[in-house]
This record gives sequence, C-alpha cells and structure tokens, in this order.
Amino acid sequence: MDSGLLYVVYNEWIRDPETNEMPYKIGITKNSVEDRYYGLGLKMPGEFNTLFAYKFSDCKSIEQIVHGMLNQLCVNGEWFNVNEAALDSIQESCKLMGGELVTENFENEIETVTGSKDSTHYNFNEKEYPKNRLVLAVVKEYVKNNDFSLKDLQNIFYKKLQGGFGVVEELSNAVNIYKTTGYKRHFIDDPIKLNDSQEIVVCSQWGIGNINRFINKAKELGYSIEIEK
Repeated sequence: MDSGLLYVVYNEWIRDPETNEMPYKIGITKNSVEDRYYGLGLKMPGEFNTLFAYKFSDCKSIEQIVHGMLNQLCVNGEWFNVNEAALDSIQESCKLMGGELVTENFENEIETVTGSKDSTHYNFNEKEYPKNRLVLAVVKEYVKNNDFSLKDLQNIFYKKLQGGFGVVEELSNAVNIYKTTGYKRHFIDDPIKLNDSQEIVVCSQWGIGNINRFINKAKELGYSIEIEK
C-alpha cells in the first residue's frame, strides 16, 4: 500500500468559459500538497490553493473510491464540478474511511519535505501576531465594529478561506469537536460574544497553505496587515 495525501485544490483562474464555474482538482500525492503545486503550476496560470487534504495509508485506493463517487461530475481527468454539498460529502467520506485531516499541518509537511519551517509573524493594529492569533485579532476587530450573526460572519469569512474547519464556528460545536477528537481546532478558551448573545470561536488551524487567503480577505475588508521583518 502507498501512504500519501488525497487533496482537493482549486485555482481561481481555471473556470468553465460558458458557465464561469470553478472546478476542483481531486488527486493524490506522496509528498506534500504544496510540493504537488510545483508540477501543476508549470502548466497553468494563477495560484493553486488547497481546500483540504486527508492522509491515508492507501491513498490510491481512496482516490479511486472518491473519483467513482463523483464520476458524473468529472469534466476532465481529475477535475470535477462539485458544489459545497458535494465537497462536504467528500470530507465526511474521508473521515469515515479513516483519513487524517492534514490541512492544518502544512507547515509540518513543508518542514519534512524541504527541511525548513515558516515562522512568519504579522503586524496588525501595531501589534505582532503569529498566523492563528492574527486571524483571531482580525475577526475580533471586525465583530467589534459590526453587528453580525454567526451566519453573516460565515458568509463573509467563508469556509474556503481556512479549508477544513472554516474560520468561525459556534462555541458549542467547537467544544464538541474537541471532545470527539481530543484536539483543539478552535480558540475555545477565547470565545467572542455577538450582539445577539451567541458565542462563537475562531479556528486556530492556520499555516502557509491558507493564511494568505485570509489576509487577502482582511485587506478587502479594509484592514492593513504587514509582514513583520
């Protein structure tokens, strides 16, 4: 059996010319997803981003199963026109088949392959933050200055920005994830109370594979974020 990663990636530049729909590439790699980008980037424009990736002891068999599930949605080779519901179904199937979510472990993946680790810090509102604390600070600032529900925030900070868990979640759901898996995926000790009294939390799983997507979104919302030299 060949261990490796089943990944789902996308590229905003790659779209159906008639419908403008963006397909997703679903494939496997024995190294890191970021390493796989190099080969993809030689042939296509734009930037590739990972939606999520799961580690399996027999990734080739899992790929065949997932591709079989999506056979009617295939547009070309490993490219599929899948909607949000189908993407959620893929993730649920990966979990049921014993896959280990590795989207939040990009830094460890890259460290294994290249021998280097990214420890970049960022300056926001005259304070320095690591990646995950930067996201927490930005969301807190946004909530402080706006009156939004959790659903509103999830539409603004949409799931694809983070990849696997999304950016914000209801506190009770995040606590349940912790109790079920034994791993903290959110800042459950630092909840944010909305004006409707609902408590939400921010996902803590950020690395070089997804932080730039969030930073670009924060800049769209008018926030200034600089890399700390």
